[in-house]
Amino acid sequence: MKLRKWARERGYSIREVSALEDEGLSIIIDLNVKRLPALISNGRLISQGKIPEDLDSLLGDLV
Repeated sequence: MKLRKWARERGYSIREVSALEDEGLSIIIDLNVKRLPALISNGRLISQGKIPEDLDSLLGDLV
């Protein structure tokens, strides 16, 4: 299942960030992201490199 669809079904707001867009690149630099995909919520880097299996519990603490 795609991350965006998964998040929408659970009421989370997740933005896909691309290094090819100026805003996305600045977010990647500001948060010191080393590996994509990266999970960012409310301006905080939550995970990078691989989307974790336990997203429900991980994101539930942030909302």
